[in-house]
Amino acid sequence: MESIKVCFVLVVFASLLSLGGCGGGDSTGEPIVSDPPNVDYPLNVTVNGAGAVTSTPGGINCGTSCSSSYAAGSAITLTATPSSGYLFGGWSGACLGTGNCSLSMNAAKTVTATFVNASTGATITITPSDETTGVVTDSRGITTNNLIKKIEAANPGDTVLISPGTYHSRLHLTKNGTAGYPIFIKALDPSNRPVFDYTGKNVSDWPGSEGPASYNSNSARAAWLIGSCGVYNPINGQCQWVGGTYYTIDGIVIQGARHDAVDSTGGIRYGGADHLTVRHCRFYDNSMGIMGGGTWTLIEYTEFDSNGVQGTDQSHNLYIFGGDNFTLQYSYSHDSVGGQNFHIRARNATVAYSWFENAGDYEGDMMTDSAAYDPNYDGTQALLFIGNVVIQNPNPGNQTKLITMYNDTGATINMSMTVLWNTFIFKDAGSNGGNGSGVIQLGNASMVSSTLTFSNNVVGGVNYRKAYVVSAPGTANYTVTGSNNFMLTGSTVGVLTGTVFAANAMFTSPATGDYTLAAGSAARDAANTSVTPQPTAQYRATVGVSARTAVTDMGAVQH
Repeated sequence: MESIKVCFVLVVFASLLSLGGCGGGDSTGEPIVSDPPNVDYPLNVTVNGAGAVTSTPGGINCGTSCSSSYAAGSAITLTATPSSGYLFGGWSGACLGTGNCSLSMNAAKTVTATFVNASTGATITITPSDETTGVVTDSRGITTNNLIKKIEAANPGDTVLISPGTYHSRLHLTKNGTAGYPIFIKALDPSNRPVFDYTGKNVSDWPGSEGPASYNSNSARAAWLIGSCGVYNPINGQCQWVGGTYYTIDGIVIQGARHDAVDSTGGIRYGGADHLTVRHCRFYDNSMGIMGGGTWTLIEYTEFDSNGVQGTDQSHNLYIFGGDNFTLQYSYSHDSVGGQNFHIRARNATVAYSWFENAGDYEGDMMTDSAAYDPNYDGTQALLFIGNVVIQNPNPGNQTKLITMYNDTGATINMSMTVLWNTFIFKDAGSNGGNGSGVIQLGNASMVSSTLTFSNNVVGGVNYRKAYVVSAPGTANYTVTGSNNFMLTGSTVGVLTGTVFAANAMFTSPATGDYTLAAGSAARDAANTSVTPQPTAQYRATVGVSARTAVTDMGAVQH
């Protein structure tokens, strides 16, 4: 019987405030704030299965010793090592993912490491020849092959490794993994990612087990479908979704998923799924990159490029159409066609350390959640937007704002958006939006309440702007707070305090994507460092993520 070891550690009461968890893999720690010195925080480690957790600096070796003490503000790295016959299934608690766990000891921490018995977790290797073997077409005209059968049959604890090559099969993932036994679908060689290419046909015409092909069938609406449409409502186009839990998709390229009759064909589509992780993937030239909603979704280290449909603002690079907890981090979303680079309806959303550029419409939004994908939805939504670079299309479809929060359903809604340490670049110089268009639009007219917190941001580019625009300023249902932002001379900041104005933000090299503040910039060392949460990373498109070791500069990049 697998052992469960619970290890309690007294550690340090730090000088940092947590952003709310640490990511696995390339995680870079947590935000830094001032706390009282000489105070210790407890760290509790739980091990499920057979394996050990060790710490750097030393102190934890859980297995044998699971307790240690660390000075306030210490950076701790936990490493998981499975015992013989076991695989590392991932972190939970204060860390997520399967890489090393990086913690900043700013509060009591609890971390769980789960190891999976390898005898219950098979490794399934896929090669391009699997698409041409085991081909069967049934009486309904549905064609499957060995690739489809192998991947769709993966059970909890299994790992599917896909060899380099080009593939064309659609997938329908319906199994239910668990926290201890997730289902991994990964690139065999992360440096040579497999490409699932659906270019040249309606996506439903490629082999796949989901069918038959029609507008109402999910075969027309997804290349990779996660979960099943238990009951389909043709009136509102919504499904009652079942299955498809604890999948991790890692290192896959999905491109060309489109359908002549549908403008919402996703590279990945999911609904109601519990714990979906997508990392190190690329979505290119699909009607939608990813679309879906579920209980818990993490997307990281992923690129969204040129997804959408020309002529409609209802197709996007990324469309989260509901659900509970959603996180997008360390990702690059650019050149959306028609719609936005991100369109998020999740109840609790975090968008952090990412890069958004050249959306076909405005850059992104937060809109109304749906009880169809979030049974616990109570009409309250929150978005944390921190450490991002947002660069406007020089000719956007909508020139009036970069980001909006808006209720488009008529439901009773309370929305809040917290916007901290971001860099916003306006490029539209046209008469409709050139002078005075807003960074954030509060669509408060249809809400019970809307709240915006806007601090330590840099707003640069061409022409003066408004920090925020209120759609119904005569309605007393909105609140705006914030301080220490940089704005171009002549800009309007409303009730925001401590704003720094200058004719130029003085970035180091915008032409090469370097938005570090140069020496002499009025925004340099001008942030309000008492604001929380604080950024712990910074991200540059095509370069990647790095640790942010100080928070004194306004904007997404520390000099």
